Amino acid sequence: DSNSLPLNVSREILQQDKSLKQMEKKLVRKAIAMIQKLAQDDEEAYLEFYDDYKVNLKLGILDDKSNQDRLARLLRFHSSKSGSELVSF
Repeated sequence: DSNSLPLNVSREILQQDKSLKQMEKKLVRKAIAMIQKLAQDDEEAYLEFYDDYKVNLKLGILDDKSNQDRLARLLRFHSSKSGSELVSF
């Protein structure tokens, strides 16, 4: 519940409301931080997540310039040295 959010919501209001844009930025950063923590703490679980959402991560890099570097660190690639293992840069 917030006093700054309008009671009547339309598409125009959602696109122009500064507080909603701020909430979006914070939610995206929090989600990326949670994914980074998963990648650090549990590589096996992250690889399952990555298998399901790798396309979305790659599209996020193209769409979200402000979080491009954070998302790029989450990508995994096959290399000639690692064989079938995925590696990050």
